[in-house]
Amino acid sequence: LKSNIKSLGIDVEESEPLQSNILKMICTPEEIKWLSSLKDGLFWAKLIFSAKESIYKTYFPICHSYLDFLEATLEIDRANETFSATILVDTCDTLGTQTLEGRFTITDNFVYTAVWL
Repeated sequence: LKSNIKSLGIDVEESEPLQSNILKMICTPEEIKWLSSLKDGLFWAKLIFSAKESIYKTYFPICHSYLDFLEATLEIDRANETFSATILVDTCDTLGTQTLEGRFTITDNFVYTAVWL
């Protein structure tokens, strides 16, 4: 079985709001602004947390370097259950892009995210 996928990151989190005391460690100012416009912003912050975990799991095996939560910013399309992540720091040549695409699904119990390159 052949695949064109170079790296895959998957994360699963419990479907509950993110703790407000860690919001600024996880979310960029742009993401916090978006979350503050939502009635259930801390719930969607948990999606951002999970998505950034998936981004890291995709990024690290290729670049062999740490990527902080605040070194990527997300745009989330809730209707299509997709997101686009822009890496805000210089990436390694092997990654070949500053943008990663991902998908998510939310159930009563869990938030699932996946990113691939």
